[in-house]
Amino acid sequence: DLSHRDLSYAELRRESEKFAAVLQSLGACPGSRVATLMGKSREYLITLMGIWRLGAVHVPLFTAFAPPAIALRLNGSGAVLVVCDAGQRSKLMPGEDIPASPGWKVITTGVADDGALSWASLMADAQPGIAAAVVGGDAPLIHVYTSGTTGNPKGVIVPARALAAF
Repeated sequence: DLSHRDLSYAELRRESEKFAAVLQSLGACPGSRVATLMGKSREYLITLMGIWRLGAVHVPLFTAFAPPAIALRLNGSGAVLVVCDAGQRSKLMPGEDIPASPGWKVITTGVADDGALSWASLMADAQPGIAAAVVGGDAPLIHVYTSGTTGNPKGVIVPARALAAF
């Protein structure tokens, strides 16, 4: 909608600490795979920084993906959580590709439902204070998948040391 809101570095730090606490409370830990199915937003930035603050590994899911592509990446990466925008929630509902009892929990920026927790409610109850994880250069930072144009998509681990090149 082209609206904007300023987000200071201090706010980003505090909010990412809170989201790291949310992830931790839901069982994520350093090395855990946490997927995002989100467009560019304040919530996305806080989520991404919270994932890395905890030492977890980001699994990006592009919003143009359909359930089969999403399921392949969630199952292949072993994701324990997936954070989605309200508009993407339907792609994570049980069906032909998404199991009724998946191996991951869902957090939505929309309204909570039987299969998803509310991002806003979790953040409202969270406290800041999670220190940034200390990981080595070989620690996984991102678990991304190839496009699959030359066969099945393949998981690629991007190590923390690659951050300097980004």
